[in-house]
Amino acid sequence: MRGARSPAVDRTAGYPAFLSAILRYTDNPEGGAATPVHPEKGSASIDVVDFHYYPIFSPKSSDASIDDLLASKDAFVAALAGAGVRVEGWNV
Repeated sequence: MRGARSPAVDRTAGYPAFLSAILRYTDNPEGGAATPVHPEKGSASIDVVDFHYYPIFSPKSSDASIDDLLASKDAFVAALAGAGVRVEGWNV
């Protein structure tokens, strides 16, 4: 049971900026501001983060594509850390 937390929502964070916005705002329809009715930001509901990367759409080598994948992961890690979300591990 998740207690007072919002129910889990399955969303894919395609870009670190999108994840950052989820972490930064509440589910308040009035601009995402924290209020007594909407006190928790999106980071309170994060259990799993899924992101995608498609190296086949790039003319780069496989080594460069791996570097880009790891850079993308690092950007997601930075967005989560900036919001105080603790990451237990990554499955790539």
